[in-house]
Amino acid sequence: MEFLDGTTLADKIVSDGSLPGKEAQQITLQICAGLQTIHEAGIIHRDLKSRNIMLASRNGSTCAILMDFGLARDFSHSATETHTDITKTEAIVGTPDYMAPEQFEGKELGPSN
Repeated sequence: MEFLDGTTLADKIVSDGSLPGKEAQQITLQICAGLQTIHEAGIIHRDLKSRNIMLASRNGSTCAILMDFGLARDFSHSATETHTDITKTEAIVGTPDYMAPEQFEGKELGPSN
């Protein structure tokens, strides 16, 4: 994994307070682009939160980078395929304050959910 020199989005909000609208918009669009990329690759993150987004310098600009794919799952394969206990379809994993309702219910997850 690449070393990222920066701060998490969570830490930035704690230290600086609310982000200015333009900065929040740029970060949000970068997060969406990252999610689109992993979804196109058939991966769902399952633990997206501000602590798992690193704000790091790239080519003189601050970029939002998705991190911590420890709970990520390949959703492109059949739900009946064998998965490890932590990544099987029915496993309820993630950070409760950030989980989608269907994640709590142990339902099939995908990018459209």
